[in-house]
Amino acid sequence: MDGSGLETEPEAIGIVEPVLESVKEAAVSGDVSIEHIPRHLLVGADAVNALRPDSDFVRYSWDRLKEIIGSNQLSLLGRVPSDLRKYILWKAQTIEKYGKVSNFILQERLHWGPGEELAAPSGSSLFECRSDYKILMNDFPYGFEKGIVHVVVWTKLAIPKLDTAVADLTPAARAAIEEFVDKTFRLPLEMQVEDILWFKNWAALMSVRDIDHFHVLLNRPPVDERLVDILGEDVDVKRKWAAIDPRVEL
Repeated sequence: MDGSGLETEPEAIGIVEPVLESVKEAAVSGDVSIEHIPRHLLVGADAVNALRPDSDFVRYSWDRLKEIIGSNQLSLLGRVPSDLRKYILWKAQTIEKYGKVSNFILQERLHWGPGEELAAPSGSSLFECRSDYKILMNDFPYGFEKGIVHVVVWTKLAIPKLDTAVADLTPAARAAIEEFVDKTFRLPLEMQVEDILWFKNWAALMSVRDIDHFHVLLNRPPVDERLVDILGEDVDVKRKWAAIDPRVEL
């Protein structure tokens, strides 16, 4: 998921049968093969990317991520095909059970639901009250190189935007997030500014639009308990971290 940071699929495109047949055997990887995914779930960019073998995927380096985020080309971000297939299947099963992904996140990840009073903010401005936001690992991270940690900051308060259709942030909101990232991650972890990136997906790239959130990327953060403490509201953080960073020992 993004349990966190989840994208919608672009407009559906058709899959030509010969294309599907020619690549589906090569696409089998991990626990979810292409045969496990109903055809109607393969739409947009996912219709192409989910069919590819992992060997065709080039993981995003930190320098490449700086280029993508710096130029706001967020649609270029994607998952390793085997992870994408797991995500597509998980998303369909989650929607079947909870109605929509945001219901799952509210109830099972953020614990701000199902009652509306649980999701009601205590403060009136971003990051004013600690109970109004949570920092969680992205359960379905993008295809980054090992050692890049992907977390999502979820907030009960709407992040002010200049244009809700595009979701471009106001200068004040951008400044508030910059300050938050600095105080929450850079200073406690004693990291360099160039080793931390953050971004907020455009509206068209968000499947969880009911709960505002933004993404923070950490390039090889210190392997100690400080990051575990920052992510203390999440579950099984050390295991999730070890899965994406070979430096972490369980």
